[in-house]
Amino acid sequence: MRTANYTDLRNNLKDYIDSVINDSDTVIVNLGGGNGCCAYVA
Repeated sequence: MRTANYTDLRNNLKDYIDSVINDSDTVIVNLGGGNGCCAYVA
């Protein structure tokens, strides 16, 4: 599982998407204010 803030995700979007697709990795994105979202491939 990887975590990122929104800025880091924007700057490295391809790497995060590749890790989700190729490694079935989970990415948690902290959006600030206690909010977040999760991206993963099942």
